[in-house]
Amino acid sequence: MLAGAFEKAAERGGKYYNAMTQASETLAGKTKQLKSEFQSVLGELTKSLMPIAKKLVTQLKDIVKWFSKLDDKQKENVLRIGLMVASIGPLLKIGGTALKVIGGVTTGIGTLTKTIGYLKNGVGTATGTAARTS
Repeated sequence: MLAGAFEKAAERGGKYYNAMTQASETLAGKTKQLKSEFQSVLGELTKSLMPIAKKLVTQLKDIVKWFSKLDDKQKENVLRIGLMVASIGPLLKIGGTALKVIGGVTTGIGTLTKTIGYLKNGVGTATGTAARTS
């Protein structure tokens, strides 16, 4: 009896006819659709990445097992080497930035020198012309 009432209300001419379509056209409905699509994409991405993640976790376990078998001096050496390697990245970044600055300064000095040369030649030419005409 209740199911029949719902069907009647959802039929053409019924109070709730086309209600789902109308609700999906609102901002809330579109946001819900977008969220659902995002979750679907995320689910697919998770499925495709899961084998890779499992391999990484297995490798990480192997590394931890290997590291735990080292004596304290070896562990300290591994950590020092790791820290040195990790510090190379920022040092290279700083060095690259410094080289860009030096290159910019060099270009600026070259442009300034060129401008002074043009001014000198222009003034010299104008002075020479003025001297010849007098």
